[in-house]
Amino acid sequence: MSSANNQSNADCPSINYPWFCFDGDDYEYFTTEKEAIDAAETAVQYYLDESWDVDVESIRVGKVSRVVTKVDVVERPDDIDDIDDIDDIDDIDTEQCCSDRFLHYCDYKLLPLEKLL
Repeated sequence: MSSANNQSNADCPSINYPWFCFDGDDYEYFTTEKEAIDAAETAVQYYLDESWDVDVESIRVGKVSRVVTKVDVVERPDDIDDIDDIDDIDDIDTEQCCSDRFLHYCDYKLLPLEKLL
């Protein structure tokens, strides 16, 4: 279920869209708290259309301050066809590295939204 209003929203948080509404199914992100609250109120009405649905209690509004983000990304070299071919490349950790199905490997950190610019 997504909000049925014409408000400005996004599919992921950012410095411009820090407010969220979880409507019981999906997250939507908004520029203001009021927009997120309006989306939540719309979601409540959706659940109340036919009868009381316990899922209405899962609706949430909040503000994202940090998100998990890829850091220290190392791209898999184009000329590597097999993981065995990378043993002699010093800067790639073969224990963590990518097999043929991965294009890169990385670490993840919880960063403030402001750092994602």
